[in-house]
Amino acid sequence: MKTTLISNENNEATFALDFTAEEFEGAVNEVYAKNKKHFEVKGFRKGKAPRSMIEGQYGENIFFEDAVNTLLNKHYSDAAREIELEPISSPRVDIKEIGKQQPLSLEISVDLFPYMEVTGYDNLTIEQEKDEVTEADVNTEIQAMQKKNARLVSVDRPIEAGDTVILDFKGFIGKHQFEGGTAERQDLVIGSNTFIPGFEEQLIGVKAGESKDVNVTFPENYQETELAGKNALFKCDIHEVKVEELPELDDDFAMDVSEFDTLDELKEDIRKKMQDDKDESATIKAQSQLVNKLAEANDFEASEVMIENEIDQLISDFGNQLAGQGISLEMYCQYTNSTIEDLRGTMRDSAERNTKSKIVLKSIARQDNIEISEEEFNEEIQSLADNYRMDVETFKDAVGPDMVLQLRDEVILKKVAEMLYEKAEVILVDPPEPEEMPLITEEEAEEDAEE
Repeated sequence: MKTTLISNENNEATFALDFTAEEFEGAVNEVYAKNKKHFEVKGFRKGKAPRSMIEGQYGENIFFEDAVNTLLNKHYSDAAREIELEPISSPRVDIKEIGKQQPLSLEISVDLFPYMEVTGYDNLTIEQEKDEVTEADVNTEIQAMQKKNARLVSVDRPIEAGDTVILDFKGFIGKHQFEGGTAERQDLVIGSNTFIPGFEEQLIGVKAGESKDVNVTFPENYQETELAGKNALFKCDIHEVKVEELPELDDDFAMDVSEFDTLDELKEDIRKKMQDDKDESATIKAQSQLVNKLAEANDFEASEVMIENEIDQLISDFGNQLAGQGISLEMYCQYTNSTIEDLRGTMRDSAERNTKSKIVLKSIARQDNIEISEEEFNEEIQSLADNYRMDVETFKDAVGPDMVLQLRDEVILKKVAEMLYEKAEVILVDPPEPEEMPLITEEEAEEDAEE
């Protein structure tokens, strides 16, 4: 393969990729081997027809398009790096020469990263809010640890809200027991609203060893459509009633849940970690504000290609968040009576800000020759590798060279943002006081009720 730069101006480049006849023929054979199972040729079992027979029936160019894409997938990124291009768009491919057992010649055009000359970043000023950890913050965290280490103990009394009940139940529609409505020794937290509306409340007051008939109506939008809107009877047998027993908050608790010997030491460690997290968040927020100020001061238009790419990424991230809740993007749009295009519109401002920030940071990195060492990069990427229980080199091999370059870019951008913060005059200010809700007089409440 030969790579030749044709032009590079106005953030757009064109270059040629030339493959020998042997290279193109190898790609065609690779595509044939992968796809022959999809072709039916008279006289041959499906997937057994020779390439020449398939080409004779469907045309000799039947595998050309996939062969071109195969070569591009393998060589495009390396070719762009070879001639020091930084594409931000998908390649626009013009086939100049192609044929059976002939060389392949491609002309490729791409949009390039729009570097700019950034000024005014040596004398910036930014206000950063002080966010001090309070005793209430520490106590909230301690109480969460206490609840996490609670245990359930059986009690001999009627069921109350908040109890955990161990029960058997059988569900009936009329006289017929329905599928999926039976369980044995099922755990149920009263008040968790995990069962059909109205089910849990009817168990309050029942004791272990007793039975209870629970009458409910399935919601009209119930996921099992054959049950939706129907009345049901659940025959319930209560085995145990349990309550949550919290451990005492003392030195023994601290030793059980941490490496500390006293509760005071544990609280101090929590306070320090929480303060470190708050300080880091405040610093990152200030860094972002600094970059936004620079973008506004330099007054430039963001690349439309980059904005659209950023919106794509934001949509993808949002889709992943929804998927974690068992919701697809399509379902979300149905629930909110919106479209994907509506979503793209709401994300455009954020995408434009993100794009401008990236242009500013990368441009400063180039102006000031800011780079990172392998050691710095490996330290940053180690946390990602740890998530997959891999060492750094194995992780790099797994994600591939393109993603490694993207991650390296992100680490450089982080380094530039830190540099801007270190150069700036940072003024610590108290956070704004929370707005107090106005008190409603008794007369106003009565007027509202009448309306």
